[in-house]
Amino acid sequence: MALLIVGPPLLLWTFRTVFLPDRVPTVQEVVSWLTEQDTGQVFLLVLAIVGVIAWLQLVVAVLLECVALLRGVTAPRLPGIRWAQRLVAGVLFGLLVGTTAAEAEEYTVVPGDSLTSIAAEQLGDESRHKEIFELNQGRHQPDGGALRSVELIKPGWRLTLPDKPQCVDIVVKSGDTLTRLAREHLGSAERYLEIFELNEGRPQPGGRTLTDPDVIHPGDVLRLPGVLPPAPGGGGAPAGSECTPEVGAAPPLPQVNEPKPPSKRVSDPIPVERAADSVDDVAPLVTVGLGGLLAAGVLMVLARRRMLAQRRRAPGHRIRRSSAPGLETTLRKSEEPATADALDAALRALAHRIREEGTSLPAVRSVVVGTRGVILYPQRHRESFDDLPGTDELAGVPAPYPALVTLGHDLRRDLVLVNLVEIGTITLDGTEEEVEAVLSAMAWELATSTWADSVEVALVGFGSTSAECHPGRLRHFASMDEFLDAGVIPAGVVLSAEPFDSVLHEGLAVVTTARSVVSDGWRLDISAKSTMIDELGIEVELQRLTATQVEELVVTFGIEDKAEQVPADGQAEIPFEPRPVTGPDLRLLGPVGLHHVDLDRVEGKKINRLTELAAFLMLHPGATAAEISHQLGTDTRPWSPATRQGYISRLRTWLGRDENGGLYLPNVEANGGGYRLSDSMNSDWHRFRQLTARGPNGDGVDRRARLGAALELVTGMPFSNITPGRYSWNSWHQREMIDAIVDVAHDLAEISQKDGDLPAARRAILRGLVAEPVSELLYRDLLRVEYRAGNLAAVKATVDKLTGLAAALDVDLDEETAALVNSVMGPGEGRFTSDLPCTHSKTSR
Repeated sequence: MALLIVGPPLLLWTFRTVFLPDRVPTVQEVVSWLTEQDTGQVFLLVLAIVGVIAWLQLVVAVLLECVALLRGVTAPRLPGIRWAQRLVAGVLFGLLVGTTAAEAEEYTVVPGDSLTSIAAEQLGDESRHKEIFELNQGRHQPDGGALRSVELIKPGWRLTLPDKPQCVDIVVKSGDTLTRLAREHLGSAERYLEIFELNEGRPQPGGRTLTDPDVIHPGDVLRLPGVLPPAPGGGGAPAGSECTPEVGAAPPLPQVNEPKPPSKRVSDPIPVERAADSVDDVAPLVTVGLGGLLAAGVLMVLARRRMLAQRRRAPGHRIRRSSAPGLETTLRKSEEPATADALDAALRALAHRIREEGTSLPAVRSVVVGTRGVILYPQRHRESFDDLPGTDELAGVPAPYPALVTLGHDLRRDLVLVNLVEIGTITLDGTEEEVEAVLSAMAWELATSTWADSVEVALVGFGSTSAECHPGRLRHFASMDEFLDAGVIPAGVVLSAEPFDSVLHEGLAVVTTARSVVSDGWRLDISAKSTMIDELGIEVELQRLTATQVEELVVTFGIEDKAEQVPADGQAEIPFEPRPVTGPDLRLLGPVGLHHVDLDRVEGKKINRLTELAAFLMLHPGATAAEISHQLGTDTRPWSPATRQGYISRLRTWLGRDENGGLYLPNVEANGGGYRLSDSMNSDWHRFRQLTARGPNGDGVDRRARLGAALELVTGMPFSNITPGRYSWNSWHQREMIDAIVDVAHDLAEISQKDGDLPAARRAILRGLVAEPVSELLYRDLLRVEYRAGNLAAVKATVDKLTGLAAALDVDLDEETAALVNSVMGPGEGRFTSDLPCTHSKTSR
């Protein structure tokens, strides 16, 4: 480029005597040159002038392109010099590509690509999309454009990729652990899992292979990834990373028979993976300091209270929605119900086996639940338990460790639980706010976990509102004096925010502030993000529930306990427009899925995510970019702009265009702000609302036919196939759909009974029970239908089902239900009474 600027003036000056006179010409000489026969002098002079003008245009073009390149924008196109700008842009592009070609790989963008997907597929880490952007920002592309935004790339663009991380080899010394090596060489102990994944299965001296991250031997040669930011979730280095020996590293050594360093564990662990089928897939999530077991327990209790509120719901009404669902959404992103069920089943299976053998339970101190299943760490060595019974044999088996509670999660993200009864006393060294946050998390988990139903927990100096939410398990004491006056609580756990003298209450499990008088037990420094548990030999990030989160939980539980019913919103604004279903069809009234789409147009591993995005946009028309990022990501790690745009682009490509050429997922600019699916996009929920809306022709046979067609769309409980952590935003949408289905089934059953069509009424009720299997309203309808049909066996079966549901929920039957049951069963078995009680006295519209 320098030659292009400096070369022409040097040539002109060097050969100036060829086309320039040796002196300034007179006027007569100039006239003679123009009127007499040309000797070539004029041509050379004109050529020189044209060359100077062209050179000046090139200089201007170079300045414009260089300034634009430095600012990361596209240079303005000036009339008259566009040829020069195209030439300079091409030269600069060639120079940039030429200087980086030997250092970095190039990638050509194809339709559907995003910087995030390119980083994930080419570099093995989607978080490196920022490196690609910084490396290519402002570079001119073949179409004349330039990369200016992390969210916008175009097919055909050529992007330079950063170097893939290199690895180094080191030799394990006596006393080394993966966490220590990660801390020393990679800057963070949390990256130990990268080392394990990079070396898992690699042959070691002596023929060993690395199979357990907790077991490495002196002399092992481990490959370390480059010192780069860890991938989300602690993933390992990308496959195919090139590795080079570390400078100064020792060569591989032969097997050294050094003794293995002593472990801090008191005894060998007891794996109990066989206790439940789902335990092998256990992988708890942790969000904003809340563990998967606490989240699952709270949501289970909340769901039960919400279900009890729904049992009292009158047809055509809805439970008033909570105005602050933030923490509930966070809990849904964290919950691991399969983990909670697996742990509970594992513990009860162990108790069952011990009881069958006639031996005593092991004194379990801690439990780790995670990717390796459920592992118990006892105080003394016992043999491993094989062939534990299945869950069908565990009915009535009490939980063996009711005071087991989550402490937090380790560097693997595995949950670490401790048995408070076995430990005795734990003192927490931190501020009053930090202590109460840890105690509150323990209190709410003990109040909601399925294995702690026999434990009574005393909350001293904190948690009055928490105790009011769980009166059966939590007791609040305003002060230590009040607790002492009350005496020792049976089978008790004491969580105290006030100083506590554990000597006065031996036998209690106590977690208290470090200001207490404690002679033994554990002492934890909770002032930092993570805490080293010397007794377990692991580092744990403690589970916490802040005062704000506790308050939100209390408010949410209060809303469900005092559920207010409001009339359902009318649907007259949705006109019924019968039309054939063409194009993509989103199904929500049962298992979620996108139908009538080409599965070959999208990667299989992205189908579930794209389907969730489509469902979110269908139910949240006009959603902003920030709402999408936070609702489909996590609170601590929302979707980045590149990730969001990548998924939106893929979904837009997957859905394609309708019969009129319009996009099913239009660009934001095309619809005036916010993301929304087009009106031509199909969904069963939209058709359901159209069919059930009351309009000018909302009565008579047409109404009955439309209600029947609406129920035919129901294939199960709405959103019935989603996994924990996904669709965390859908709680109230699911409730609205279920309530609407129950109301339609109830209405259609009444209409059909009035028409004397009992089979149609029965079909409507059974379809409604598919969506809501515990609806007392629909069971009353079914009881009336079977009674009128004279089906004694079905009446008895329905009554048994109703009483069984009430017993399972530990509630009494509704007054109307109880009266109906007494009426239809009659004074003697096998006989019907002559008439039914007045129906729907409380629930009719």
